[in-house]
Amino acid sequence: MSLVGNLEDLGLGDILQIVSLSRKSGVLSLAWGEVRGRIIFRDGQVVGAFSSGEGRSLPAILADHKSLPADKLSSAERAVNAQPDARHAKEALVRDFKQKPEAVEEAVREQTENIVFHFFTWPEGTFNFELQEIDAELAALTPPEHAFAATME
Repeated sequence: MSLVGNLEDLGLGDILQIVSLSRKSGVLSLAWGEVRGRIIFRDGQVVGAFSSGEGRSLPAILADHKSLPADKLSSAERAVNAQPDARHAKEALVRDFKQKPEAVEEAVREQTENIVFHFFTWPEGTFNFELQEIDAELAALTPPEHAFAATME
């Protein structure tokens, strides 16, 4: 199964529904101008997302939830950005900033939802859904500066 097209012709909601109902695993790549994004699915469920556009970092979400003290936000941001992937970023928040694993996972869910909801605001764009093994894709998600990645695994 491969889906390719324009978001004006097949909306993001329809794409998400098709992938969910078909219980497929793969990556939905999105593009709008210079902004790129990906939504990663396992058995039709969203398990990760990436956006080179707007988004909020895990430390910022944890600070909003009063889990991370405001005076630790900038050092947590630097620590997360220094990690090689999302899994290590989550581990650093737990280990170095004494965040509860449950609080970090809740922040990841919120970040993933925010990234996906942001894609719904795009007035146009292209998409490409490819069936594939997603373990490598999930491992490759990194939290580089000015990009937002979340993985719920």
